[in-house]
Amino acid sequence: MSLANKTELIEIIRKCMDTKEIDKRTLLLQYLNGHLPSEYKVQFPSFITNDWINYSLYMLEEKFL
Repeated sequence: MSLANKTELIEIIRKCMDTKEIDKRTLLLQYLNGHLPSEYKVQFPSFITNDWINYSLYMLEEKFL
């Protein structure tokens, strides 16, 4: 994994969860996704909602905790 460690990954996930603006959340999730191994990458739908972002973040968090 190209991110330094699980702690850094969790920090980015939490920052994304705390952000309210969907554009910023989407950018953070795309950044995070670009640094994940292929087996953990998220498939982005054509229509992104806050609920989908929350679900994706919770799933990633469970995999790394």
